[in-house]
Amino acid sequence: MAGNKSIFEFAEKFGYESPWDSWFPEKQSASTRAKITEARIEKAALNPFPNFIKSEPPKDSYVIVPVIIKVGIYGEASRVIISSDGQTKIASKGGSTVNTYEAVFNVRVQKSFIKTDQSNAQGVEFKIVVTDSHSKTVSDTRYLKTVMDTRGNITDSENQTANEHWLNCNFRLNNHFLAGSNVATSRTDSLVKPGGTLKTPVKAIVLHRTVGTSISGAISHSKGTHFYVEGGRKGKDGEVFQAISLKKSSNHIFDTDDRIGHLDVKTDNSIGIEVVGLAYLKKDGKYYKNVTGQPEITSVPPLSKEYVDINGNKNYWDALTEAQIKSLVCLVKLLMQEFSIPSDMILTHEEIQRKTAGEGQAVKDAIFSYLMADQ
Repeated sequence: MAGNKSIFEFAEKFGYESPWDSWFPEKQSASTRAKITEARIEKAALNPFPNFIKSEPPKDSYVIVPVIIKVGIYGEASRVIISSDGQTKIASKGGSTVNTYEAVFNVRVQKSFIKTDQSNAQGVEFKIVVTDSHSKTVSDTRYLKTVMDTRGNITDSENQTANEHWLNCNFRLNNHFLAGSNVATSRTDSLVKPGGTLKTPVKAIVLHRTVGTSISGAISHSKGTHFYVEGGRKGKDGEVFQAISLKKSSNHIFDTDDRIGHLDVKTDNSIGIEVVGLAYLKKDGKYYKNVTGQPEITSVPPLSKEYVDINGNKNYWDALTEAQIKSLVCLVKLLMQEFSIPSDMILTHEEIQRKTAGEGQAVKDAIFSYLMADQ
């Protein structure tokens, strides 16, 4: 994922300018490029009376846990960039070893309704990217995954290369509910109710978007999908919330109204997944939110490719974050295996009903190559 990106592409992703965008040095030997030799997480000083932060909405409690990420480097690094849950920091040199870099993160550990394998514990992931001081390119990427509780106690930790990160999934099903890191199966603000019984064989997985900045609005009424994948604006990026047991159906599509295809796919024989993301309309070179002609947006976020509807409207969607893609790939692969769903039955909402162009297709386009990677 990282080895061939220029620093200009890197700057676009991480938000700082680089003077090297048009400079192409001689290719450096792979053996001398900066590499990550070690990445570890340590508990930082913790206030015995941690503050609780109320997110709006919903009214959920979090504990802020400070941790230190330490990265060992072989070779000469230009920058060591660490990111997690919407935070991105450039690590500074620290410790007694010359090639050790450190950064302090305030990790938000959800207290009120997260259910994981360990009480009051949740999985946290850090992405570490190193740029080489000679070539000024991304020379190594590592993922540090850990499980920690609200007191900052670290109960498990592992390092993964970029390839291991994308190929390794820890999701599993336990009594018809998803289990694994970055998974929630209960929320106090969820009003989503099941329909009836989910019939087998399950025919399809249907991909949706929330047209919102978090899942809170999408779960504020009784009709919804089985799964919701959070974004990084107002929630924990990539977190999967399961609202309904896989023994039950969800009211995520119409069985008859506004149907345009796949008429055999119904609410009682399909699984719905909704992904946080906004829709945009491009007109006369300007972007408008929610494809309804609202006031022009001047700060355009990372977007999907263009999806043109039957009326010629140019629609765009929020590009999926890396955390959303990883969670979706792991979730969809698990469901395909569990219910013997073929890849051609990974459907989009707009393939079934009249919907805004690109709603589910932007999701499918982002994940499909990863789904097929080991087929």
